[in-house]
Amino acid sequence: MANAGDYHGPEEFRLMLERWTSAWGEYRNEVRDITEYGPDRLVVTLRFVARGAGSGAPVDQQQAQLIEIRDGRMTHWRLFHTPEAAMQHASTL
Repeated sequence: MANAGDYHGPEEFRLMLERWTSAWGEYRNEVRDITEYGPDRLVVTLRFVARGAGSGAPVDQQQAQLIEIRDGRMTHWRLFHTPEAAMQHASTL
């Protein structure tokens, strides 16, 4: 991924999202499934459809997001290529 790495805190997360969205001329996420994985974790399976901002190259892929929530706030977010990979990582937290 173009902006792979570790980001800590709301400001770094916002910056990562800005960099990510600027790479796309257009994009959308279509949520396919949300699975509760424990009391504070969700695995969100989605279809990511986009077109590159500079190249115009189309992208259409499955993704999964692992989201951890504590006290009503997101404390962990990670992107995976498959729901199985997201669930496997969730089991290590």
